[in-house]
Amino acid sequence: MSLSLRGLRTVIYPAPDLAVAKERWSDLLGIEPYFDEPFYCRVRQRLRA
Repeated sequence: MSLSLRGLRTVIYPAPDLAVAKERWSDLLGIEPYFDEPFYCRVRQRLRA
């Protein structure tokens, strides 16, 4: 059996102010969240292989 790890897939950052965190991460990554709710947002960053 072969085991292949692809690296870190999910990172969760707690944020006391979600609106500020969304703005900062969107600016940093250059993309908007694809899942955006008042309690949680999720951004999918496609990495180059």
